[in-house]
Amino acid sequence: QLYIGNLPFELEAATLETQLATVAECTVQMKYRKNEKFAGFAIATFADVEAATKVLESLHDTELSGRKMLIRFAYPEKKKEEEEA
Repeated sequence: QLYIGNLPFELEAATLETQLATVAECTVQMKYRKNEKFAGFAIATFADVEAATKVLESLHDTELSGRKMLIRFAYPEKKKEEEEA
């Protein structure tokens, strides 16, 4: 999985998926805040590490809708219990 950050708030998942698919097929999950506003980042899931690596190398720091995408490998989400410990 890749973290795709610095995304425009009006961006739609289909637009991001299309951009990433120029390098490798994936599914995109847009992330939202508790108030249901787009958080400005998404998680993209690829078939394998090689596909994700190719996207990272090809599209990191490239523009999408006037903003440079920040792309890196995603860390697993912390669960509430882990944050409180």
